[in-house]
Amino acid sequence: MIKYPFPRQEYRRDVRNITFSFCIITTILAVCFLLYFEQASYQELVQQLGLSFSGIDELDGETGPNLVLIMARFSALLSLVVYFLFSFLFSFLFVRASSRRLLDGSYRQNAWLNVDDKNLIMVQANQLVYFTFSSTEINRMQRGYRGGASIDDLTAMARQGTLRQIPLDEIDELVSDHDSKRLRIKYKGGNYSLVFLNQAVKAHALELLQLLLPESLTYHRNERNRFKAALPCLVSFILLLLIASYIDIEAIRYMVSFSALFIALPKMFSCLIEPTITEIWSLPRIIQIKADA
Repeated sequence: MIKYPFPRQEYRRDVRNITFSFCIITTILAVCFLLYFEQASYQELVQQLGLSFSGIDELDGETGPNLVLIMARFSALLSLVVYFLFSFLFSFLFVRASSRRLLDGSYRQNAWLNVDDKNLIMVQANQLVYFTFSSTEINRMQRGYRGGASIDDLTAMARQGTLRQIPLDEIDELVSDHDSKRLRIKYKGGNYSLVFLNQAVKAHALELLQLLLPESLTYHRNERNRFKAALPCLVSFILLLLIASYIDIEAIRYMVSFSALFIALPKMFSCLIEPTITEIWSLPRIIQIKADA
């Protein structure tokens, strides 16, 4: 049976491939640079760029395998930075694009598999059934789900997970944010969160769930202004940059700066591009007005 990669697996694989290629290429280029340019010119260039590396002082008189080893260490340091940079970038671009489509092997009419977060959500006998499974059971769950195994068989496969059942006609509130893959549920005073593979799978499940909710629940649609939705991200972006400017340790300063550039900034642009919509199914609020005596 063909094993289809899921979004998180795909972009992580791409990041690893790009990082490995970058490490090899930078090592080769660095060695060629040292072989064809004067050593003094190279060290002067490094100092002008403000770079510091413990292996630079070891370069005098080094040739052959030792030179390659030293530059491989330097390249590995740069590759580590590139790995985190591409991880942030790919996690936003690739997963965002894939969140808009239904992936084969991730949904049925009444059951939705999420191998990223290791859970299965399904509707059975007017109950919302949710259970988790361990990392060692992912392949078995995938084969069973895609092979058409019954819901009872799938439940039996999750030997190390947890099982929860929520009667659909007893749900007090259901909340869905358009840019999230989660559904938030209130049931008998408790709060529960159902995590789907992506937003498209969640929307597919919501089409069925909203038909089975109690008739006593009323539907509300809240749409926030784009600027108001992006304002918290803008404030976070500015604060992170200000914090980074006051940090003396370079490694921590770069981490904070990357967080601002590749987490807060993309989220802000996302809020500006699309409206922030929240759908709520909840019990009507009864407001009692006491007349003045």
